[in-house]
Amino acid sequence: MMFFISNVIGINAQRSRDGPIDGPMGLYSLAWRFGFQLEAQAFSRHLHGINLNGEKLVDELVRQAGSVKAYTALYDLRRRRETALDDIIEALEPRKHFCVAHSASDTMFFAFISLMKNAARNALLVPWPEINEAGAISFLGLLSEDEGRAVAWCSSCYAGADKERLSSRLQKAVEKYPQELTILPSTDSWMAWTGLSPRRHGILPNLSAGEGDEEDVLF
Repeated sequence: MMFFISNVIGINAQRSRDGPIDGPMGLYSLAWRFGFQLEAQAFSRHLHGINLNGEKLVDELVRQAGSVKAYTALYDLRRRRETALDDIIEALEPRKHFCVAHSASDTMFFAFISLMKNAARNALLVPWPEINEAGAISFLGLLSEDEGRAVAWCSSCYAGADKERLSSRLQKAVEKYPQELTILPSTDSWMAWTGLSPRRHGILPNLSAGEGDEEDVLF
């Protein structure tokens, strides 16, 4: 039974690096219940968009995971992400690049900051956010048709800005942005079950290779 569970968790954790996975909440709960630490971290990247205030969802999560800490860990991650949005916005130096009309008053300035935060929040829902070739302008939804990410800019805001430099600053901020749990199950049951040496942070064993094999898969 444990071998079957470990394979389900391990295979899906490996797939989670390449794109969306089916049932990330159930997989996260299962990983937490059986103490799969790195796998719980991997699955947590796919849960940024869930409603942590939904009573039914929270009850189901705690029941399946067997611990309220599974919820606490996600809530802590969500809190850290919200706080770190300030660093994402700061990377784009809004005080420096907003036009006079949109920076003259605190009311107008912070209204636009709020729009930028919402755009960044939505852009960072993906498990592995990247700054594409279009750079910061595309990442924050400027000129975007996606209503959840679009920000209505005037033609003067960011006019003449070094967008390559801003994109580089934004990339560094995104790389530091919280994407996975720091609160983990107390013990790693996979190591206790297999008797293998402790796993390095960021490495998942290839459980599909068979019991006792320790082929590492980076994520």
